[in-house]
Amino acid sequence: MPENENAPDSGRRQLKRERGGGEMKRNPGVMSAVALILLCLGVLLSCEHCILFPPAHDPPEVTITADTTSVHAGESVTIQVNGQAKDSKASSAGEQAKSDTFIVEYYLGVDYNGDGNIDKEIRQGSPIDTNETLNYVGTAKFHATCTDNLGLTSNPKSLEVIVNEAIPGNHRPVAVLNSDKTSLIKGESANISLSGTDDEGVGDIQKYELNLDYDGNGTIDETISQSSPINTTKRFDIIGTAKVYGKVTDSKNETDEKTLEIKVSDTPTPINQPPVVNLEGVNSNALDGKQVEISLPEPTDVDTPGKIPYTNAEVIEGNDYISSISLDNVNNKLIINAKPVSQNRSYKIRLSFGTDNENKNTADLEGIIYNLCNIKGHIESNNEAQGISKPGDVVGYTPLYDQWGNFMGKDRKILDEIHTNDGKFDVQAKEVVDKILFRARFDETNYEGDNKSFTRSVILDASKDYDNVIMVCEESPKFPVTKEQFRNWILNTDNPPSYHSTQLSSWDLSTIEGIEVYYKNPTGIKGEFSQLRREALRERILAYDGVKALFNHRIDDKLDSGEIKVKINDETTIPEPNYYKNNWIFIFPVYDLRDVNGTPCKGLTYCRYLNDNADLGIINYGNIRLDTMYMTDLDIPLLKRVAMHELNHAILTPYGEGTKTVNPYSVEGNRLTAGEADIKKAGICYSKREGEWEYKKGELLMLILALDF
Repeated sequence: MPENENAPDSGRRQLKRERGGGEMKRNPGVMSAVALILLCLGVLLSCEHCILFPPAHDPPEVTITADTTSVHAGESVTIQVNGQAKDSKASSAGEQAKSDTFIVEYYLGVDYNGDGNIDKEIRQGSPIDTNETLNYVGTAKFHATCTDNLGLTSNPKSLEVIVNEAIPGNHRPVAVLNSDKTSLIKGESANISLSGTDDEGVGDIQKYELNLDYDGNGTIDETISQSSPINTTKRFDIIGTAKVYGKVTDSKNETDEKTLEIKVSDTPTPINQPPVVNLEGVNSNALDGKQVEISLPEPTDVDTPGKIPYTNAEVIEGNDYISSISLDNVNNKLIINAKPVSQNRSYKIRLSFGTDNENKNTADLEGIIYNLCNIKGHIESNNEAQGISKPGDVVGYTPLYDQWGNFMGKDRKILDEIHTNDGKFDVQAKEVVDKILFRARFDETNYEGDNKSFTRSVILDASKDYDNVIMVCEESPKFPVTKEQFRNWILNTDNPPSYHSTQLSSWDLSTIEGIEVYYKNPTGIKGEFSQLRREALRERILAYDGVKALFNHRIDDKLDSGEIKVKINDETTIPEPNYYKNNWIFIFPVYDLRDVNGTPCKGLTYCRYLNDNADLGIINYGNIRLDTMYMTDLDIPLLKRVAMHELNHAILTPYGEGTKTVNPYSVEGNRLTAGEADIKKAGICYSKREGEWEYKKGELLMLILALDF
């Protein structure tokens, strides 16, 4: 659209007409004197072009455009300010060449009511594209300049927008004018479309009008007018700049106009290759609450000599996690100040680079602000009330895995060992890792004299922080065995076990339904329990030091109330027909019981896991068979000991037979009542604690009962 400028060209033409209409007499002496003075000043006057030649450098040129020149009060106008840096070199043909100069500041002054006072100023290092709401009826004025890197400022340019009285109850339509091409070779075609929007609905637009000025001389050469949006293809055969005008009119005769230009040349216009930069391989990662300086590669441009500078950096994603960024375009450095984060956060920064408004580009730098894992919490004993902190030690490592992903132990230390007198800790990892093997133990007095509990280990996701980690540790045995001997017994080995050898297995106490003793073997083979033997089994099931102790007294109330059924069948009882039913423990009599090898035995137990998946660590079925040929009514104490041994398998120890060292303290050694080792194991498998940090079904027992630290 036209720009309001001083009009030196029109004045120059008028001057020529005045001179051409009369006779001019020259005074040779005066002309010689003037020439001498100019030569002394080192300046030669070119009358043909009326310029001083040669200047050291041309000032930049600013352009200012608006999407409309007429609005109603309360409506908006979009103002764009661009600029072009210039160099007098290679300008003999009247064209400016690419150079080492570029625009460093764009300025827009807004005079909303046209009173001559600037109401708003915008200064920035990139072209201005702003939407301004005009509320004052009259004429709004906009003034623009730009400044290059050599400190030269363009001549100011201005434009005006007429602000009309608002039309009550109506909204002005908005024209949308587009062309698929704005640069053509003579004879080529462009697809031009005109549509519109209206707050009253597009149906309120009554007329669409497209005017084409093919040679750009100000005369309309073709008009298309219709009541629906226009989409047409036009051929352009005249070299120069064609102008296309689009206008929409609504039912209240309100209008909006848009203009676009299409350049037509006789030969293809050389395409300016924008500068580019390859950000692959840039180490763009930052750290939790830290400052990082990122080295950026040098942008390149195939058709522009010299250094291509970075001109701007803008956070477009992850602004909540970055406190500030700055750009050192001399050394190609990006400085990021990351905020403290509680987990890994990604960000994206858009980098601008180039030498001027036409020779510029952007590239997005993506990275991650890595969390340095912070862990807060306290140490507790599994054998004391919940919430009581215990003084002790914490430390952290990266976990070590084998080629199949099985946990093997500790690797590199990333949290230094500290002792906490009140049991509370607040520690941070020294480096960024995926996982942390976090360990704790509390101070105590034990038989070994090392005065430390078992080590509890948990493997944490190190990409986030933790505010309340409760490290529940197991105290040392309070009977005369070492921590290692007890640990090996619970893992059913006399040898040092591997870390992934055994997982914690136990029943889900919310799903267990009952224990049933069959009078006769339900499979049809020989075997039955006499009333004396059935009552002996009932006694062990309901005794405080029997099954109740093996469940760590977690189901005492349910057993006593009958919520968990105890069915002791007799000759008149109809037994449970499905003796493979989940969530039950079944006890069968078998005459002449033998194992898979045919060897006579007094008891056998078969357990099943939830979904047949032992890794879940949830037992949900037990089948106990007791011999009735050797254990008669005369051997009731033996029957009770064997029954407790097998019930231990069904409740605590699905496989294995313990160790000789610890079995004297357990029903695994055929004790009649639950021993110290059984009670301690029950406290682990059926801990009375609840919450996120209790012992978990399927958790590696070597993480609960670790000996190293």
